[in-house]
Amino acid sequence: MANNREISQFAGLVTVADSTNNVSLGNTFFLTGNARLGVGTDNPSRIIDVRASSSQNAAYILKNTGSTATGANSALSLSAQTSSAISAGYGPALAFEHGGAGVAYAGALISSLANSDPNGADLVLSSRYYGYVEGLRIGSNGNVGIGTITPSEKTHISGTGDIKLRVGTTSSGVNANSALNLTTASEGNYTIQTGNAVSGGLRFYDTTAGAERMRIGSGGEVLVGTDSTASGGSGGNFAFIVQSFVNEENRPIAAFRRADYISAQFFGSNGGDGNAANCIMRIRGHSSGNRSINAGGSVNASGADYAEYMTKAGEFVIAKGDVCGVTLDGKLTNIFADAISFVVKSTNPSYIGNDIWGIDIENEEEREAERQKVDRIAFAGQVPVNVTGATPGQYIVPIATEDGSIAGIAKDEADLTLAEYMRAVGKVIAIEDDGRARIIVKVA
Repeated sequence: MANNREISQFAGLVTVADSTNNVSLGNTFFLTGNARLGVGTDNPSRIIDVRASSSQNAAYILKNTGSTATGANSALSLSAQTSSAISAGYGPALAFEHGGAGVAYAGALISSLANSDPNGADLVLSSRYYGYVEGLRIGSNGNVGIGTITPSEKTHISGTGDIKLRVGTTSSGVNANSALNLTTASEGNYTIQTGNAVSGGLRFYDTTAGAERMRIGSGGEVLVGTDSTASGGSGGNFAFIVQSFVNEENRPIAAFRRADYISAQFFGSNGGDGNAANCIMRIRGHSSGNRSINAGGSVNASGADYAEYMTKAGEFVIAKGDVCGVTLDGKLTNIFADAISFVVKSTNPSYIGNDIWGIDIENEEEREAERQKVDRIAFAGQVPVNVTGATPGQYIVPIATEDGSIAGIAKDEADLTLAEYMRAVGKVIAIEDDGRARIIVKVA
């Protein structure tokens, strides 16, 4: 104790003071002359400087609360004091520091910042990279904010550019699923889920009812009321499927509405399906009466005639606008002597009836083979006919060619016999740009 200036006993403790007014208690506590307390160090760098070896806890605070077993009990209080009025954003903070090789670096920060009303405070967690960056804030109203200092919802995420919320699992296999569960105290319990359970898609599951309501498949298909897609033929699976919750005809399935008016409605049907040939839309008929569409307005089309499919009596080709015949058994023929009536092949139909050929054939090649056995015949409207040299007002009369096939000629009304008028396929109303006659269809 050569450098000790005084030895005294105070309150049962042995204190040793040196010539600089430093006080030590053993080799553990040191109080410097400039009012710094060191625990585990004789050279404290802060007002209180606690240091421990790697095998020790640097600090431990225990508050004996007696019989109180619930509620928050403050064991450590941090306070920031100012001589002026407290402003919003003012408050104490707990700062972290990490060091090595004799160099210390500032770390993250936990702050309690006053509101404009100092009776309220936000809890703020800030990371640091050459300065503090606020990462998360719990407002005095209990709302949690990320990227905002004024969270208006229980969880409020804000920022610039793309904002993402990610929920993921590092597992794989049967139980590898990520989900977001949305609930209320009394009504509504939904789970939004992706992963193995939905084959990599996304589903909306009614947890209360135990039923899946909607799914976006891994291929992008949207399924409503069902968890299975359906084939749309050679083009692949349907991209959008809505299935009624009840398997009954007339059951409403979907509606499109403008304000208070429903513009389009779709109902369940058990009736026959349409032709499987390539098309843009296919609609089943109702099982009672086979009705498919009820329209409140006109149905507009760009075509100029109404046609029906008719079966051919043999293997031959009928060009658009050709005059052909109908046999005794109601089939198409290209032989004049076999015909009891005459018709014209449609060129640009608006509507086509009798579309029942190959209706149950899904294979495209087999369906095309069936299509070759039928053709579209104009029964009303305007249609070009493969006759040139005609003038408007004349009639197109079928005739037999030298080889016995069927052609047409134009004749004036005054020159027609009754038999020719009855055989005529139509009256010329205009001449097409290519010189062919355009007729109003007349069916004998």
